[in-house]
Amino acid sequence: MKETLMEKLRGKLNAAVRWLLPVLCLGGAYCVEESLARQAYASIEPFPESEYWLRIGDHLLRDAVCVLVAWALFLRRRRIPDRLRRYFPV
Repeated sequence: MKETLMEKLRGKLNAAVRWLLPVLCLGGAYCVEESLARQAYASIEPFPESEYWLRIGDHLLRDAVCVLVAWALFLRRRRIPDRLRRYFPV
């Protein structure tokens, strides 16, 4: 059966949203972590540039792992209840 133009666009939109949502979450996490790190080190003179970037990097990697785990669980959301029902007695 031939795909219509709307079905093709819907498939491309779903693929774009599937990748865009985690990227936007990571971008928001970067903005939050940057502002929190700047507030934490603002009163120190001279500004500790290396500790500032290390803190942003550490927290951004932590947030990236959390977003990737949440994204993977979201993509497998139908399988989790099934696995719980089947393997709960074990």
